Amino acid sequence: MLDSLDLTAMTTILQETLWQYPRTTLLTTLILLTLLTTRLITTLRFRTQTTAIANATHPISPPEIPYTIPFLKNATVFLNLGRNVASITHSNPTAAMFTLRVANSRHHFTTSPSISHHLLTTRGVADKLDLSPFVFRVMSHFWLDGGYHENMPREKYQTLHKYLATMMHSTVLNDLVPTFTSALSTQTADLCSFSDSIVDQHPWERAANVTSTSAGSALDAFFSPDLALNHPTIIEDDFLSETYLQQWLAGFPPQSFAPSAVRARDRIVTAMREHSLAYWKLSRGEDPGAVWANVGQTCKPMAERVLLYGSEGDFDEVKPEWERGLNAAKGNAAIVQPLQTNSPRLVFWMVWEIMRDPVLLKEVRDEIAPYVSIETNSGATHGGIQEKPRLAINAQSLRTQTPLLLGVFHEVLRMQQDSMTYKLVTDDFTVTESAEDAARFGAAHPRTYAIKNGDFVVIPHGLHNYDGRYWEDPESFDARRFWVKKGTKGGVAAPDVGFEKEEKSEELDKIEVDVSYLTTHPWGGGASVCKGKNFAIIEILLAVASIITLWDFSPVKAGLFPGLDGEKKWERTNGWKSLGGREGGIAGKLPSVMVEVRRRGV
Repeated sequence: MLDSLDLTAMTTILQETLWQYPRTTLLTTLILLTLLTTRLITTLRFRTQTTAIANATHPISPPEIPYTIPFLKNATVFLNLGRNVASITHSNPTAAMFTLRVANSRHHFTTSPSISHHLLTTRGVADKLDLSPFVFRVMSHFWLDGGYHENMPREKYQTLHKYLATMMHSTVLNDLVPTFTSALSTQTADLCSFSDSIVDQHPWERAANVTSTSAGSALDAFFSPDLALNHPTIIEDDFLSETYLQQWLAGFPPQSFAPSAVRARDRIVTAMREHSLAYWKLSRGEDPGAVWANVGQTCKPMAERVLLYGSEGDFDEVKPEWERGLNAAKGNAAIVQPLQTNSPRLVFWMVWEIMRDPVLLKEVRDEIAPYVSIETNSGATHGGIQEKPRLAINAQSLRTQTPLLLGVFHEVLRMQQDSMTYKLVTDDFTVTESAEDAARFGAAHPRTYAIKNGDFVVIPHGLHNYDGRYWEDPESFDARRFWVKKGTKGGVAAPDVGFEKEEKSEELDKIEVDVSYLTTHPWGGGASVCKGKNFAIIEILLAVASIITLWDFSPVKAGLFPGLDGEKKWERTNGWKSLGGREGGIAGKLPSVMVEVRRRGV
């Protein structure tokens, strides 16, 4: 009886509300009908397009993912792009490409390695894709350059970019690598000084963070040792500000969600402006100041960029003092950030994976021993204080003679890379998946897609890297996953050229081994391939080899710190096995793992 009265009362209230507010009721009804109709129409269209593509014998546009709000279309997907794209991909496993609509723009995503290969490397396709819009958005939204780089004379901007391209050349590497190796040979011992005094610590050591050590050495090689000494927070500032890069690019006001990241970014710009001003003064024969006495050690590509900004009037004295060198600072800060954040994160994960497997640790140490060794100091002391150990490093041999270490690098890169290649289409083209990929995606025949001028193409690398159709047990770590028989060609056309599981053993003669990228494209490709690729590989391998040669790590007592439970053993922190837990270029958020450290051999 009570329920009947309650229902009657509610019905009466609803009727009175509808009678009193007919316009609101009508508007609400129209909105709901519009949303439902939009969803129904776009869902039917998606299914029709998917069927048409499966049966098409001619190029056809990728199917458009359904949406609910007409004027926003798929815009809400971009609020958490990585996670939402993963969800779409898992819901549509047969789709080699699909499209997201935002206003009048179309964004075509692909997880097919053969299509990715064409987009990144094939002439007639790769040269119709432009990365510049993404770069300009980073510069305007993150570094607040006011459109300076986008409006720069085209030939000047291309020259600025060419200076980065020289980092691929052996002449530049022949300068960078010895400088980095020299810094690493002495600074690795300072991973932990065992001193509580900041005066006795290096800038990277103050954060008690293994990722900061190689970052400090690379910073010295690129911008001279003075930059980190004068601005010791720059390494941690890079990590902090980069964490919120996606929100910045999406246009959200950063002050509302990460004021500390805004301050970190501003400190980076201040540091780079001081460096640029100092180098500009030195180039003109002026005194850069005592604190910048070593600024002349800035590597050639970065130095030439400063000089080009200067030729464009960036240091003109008619400008207010605060504005001089500001464009050079922001331009080179955009180089510092990925240099400081991506490679050190890979160093962390490589050390993590090697240390948590005692067998792998011994194998890697045995492999690198001929090329990285601890130099004895013969009891040398300075004022009664024993000299710290140094490392003797053969960089060239370490790069070419350590397939197991390189295999660890490739596997960590596969598991931790979650970046997206995002490019603007500058001319119409078609792209066809391979027969092998079509079979893996369950298609009756290879599908050909038509891509139009003004669209965007997107490659979410992390999704392919965890695709079970291409990788056996993709969630597990396999240091020999990327080993291939010497003389065979890995890649999209032959993803199964690796050794059988039983062949991947320490007894295998390493002379028979090559390490291939197989179906991955971690560095992009074509004209937009990562210009720091060659240095980054050497930097990471050297840093990891140096750390595990000179240091031992062991987990602290169980239960004292988050992420470690049960016995004292290496465990992955919850959430770090799944794709959804990885954000940014190289798994942006690192777990905090407290360890006991001990120097080896001293």
